[in-house]
Amino acid sequence: MKPDRPGMSAQETSVLLSLVSTVIIYAIFFTCTASGAVQGADQVGLIVGLVIAQVVALVSIQIALAIWRGTQKADERDALIEVRSFRNAYVVLTSSVSMVTIGYLLWGGIAREPEALAAGV
Repeated sequence: MKPDRPGMSAQETSVLLSLVSTVIIYAIFFTCTASGAVQGADQVGLIVGLVIAQVVALVSIQIALAIWRGTQKADERDALIEVRSFRNAYVVLTSSVSMVTIGYLLWGGIAREPEALAAGV
């Protein structure tokens, strides 16, 4: 059954469900690591498992949306959402790369020896 009332576009619904899925998946990761339930090398296995779970969840969400809503043509709101999302993604990406580069230059690399960190070298 397709909704007859105007509301969120297909793109908005997809983005919202993807955001909810991402928040849930990473909340699990941060809860497990912050509580100390998962430590050390086990964190890598946890994040790999959660990324796989996220991919499965997002694919399932997109399939369910395609079945529920059917095919829809993009409207003006979808075009506006796409333009804004590309702009915001670009800002986040360039800010992140800049911050990592600045951090690398200021602190001399990511993997420093613990003794060097303690000595302030």
